[in-house]
Amino acid sequence: VIPPNAPTIDSDSITISGGLMSFDVLGSAGQQIAVMASEDLTVWEQIATHTFTSVSSPWQFTDTDTALYVRRFYQLQLIP
Repeated sequence: VIPPNAPTIDSDSITISGGLMSFDVLGSAGQQIAVMASEDLTVWEQIATHTFTSVSSPWQFTDTDTALYVRRFYQLQLIP
């Protein structure tokens, strides 16, 4: 179950360009989020954080370590 106003990855923005994975994250003003990454969907590590100051513009995340992994999964977590 996704809570109301939960930050989300805009699936239409997902790209791989120049060997880098990037996507837009949508959130609400004041939300602080962590981008989590995993190679196996079991062990997750925090690879970035962001605090939304405005709901009008998405935050573009780019994984600069994309080339180091055969596959990598992403999820978002709210930081209390």
